[in-house]
Amino acid sequence: VVKKLDLNVLVLEKNILEQKNLKAGTIVARAFKPIQSVFEIVTKNFKSFKNLILFLGKNGKQTLLDASKVWEFEYKERKSVTSDDSLILNIKKIRKKIKNSKKEKNKIFYFVHKSKNFSNKFSSFNKTSIISATAPSPPLFVSGYSTKS
Repeated sequence: VVKKLDLNVLVLEKNILEQKNLKAGTIVARAFKPIQSVFEIVTKNFKSFKNLILFLGKNGKQTLLDASKVWEFEYKERKSVTSDDSLILNIKKIRKKIKNSKKEKNKIFYFVHKSKNFSNKFSSFNKTSIISATAPSPPLFVSGYSTKS
């Protein structure tokens, strides 16, 4: 197909599980492995990639929900034209969620409004210890670990 359509594509016939530091634009997988295994392979074996296209069958919604408990990712969903039960996902920014640790007991949460004294609210934080920050229009939610022992 690549030759017939004169595509600018490199086809490698290698075991993906044995490859490291791969670079790709788009990765496509269909009936390869469970979604969480695919995420594991993509994040460990690919140095960089733009997106992952997955074709999921009738249990696709549930497997996506299960994966979201362990993985963070952005995706767009399309209905398959070949089956009403199937989905096509365009997935980006895949990363494993941080597991709970002993430090979880010391975890603190701040709910603050955007203001001039924003940085003062976080004086007890080591800036590198902030785990996540999302910015919906006020309030701003930030979670992290206290630097105090």
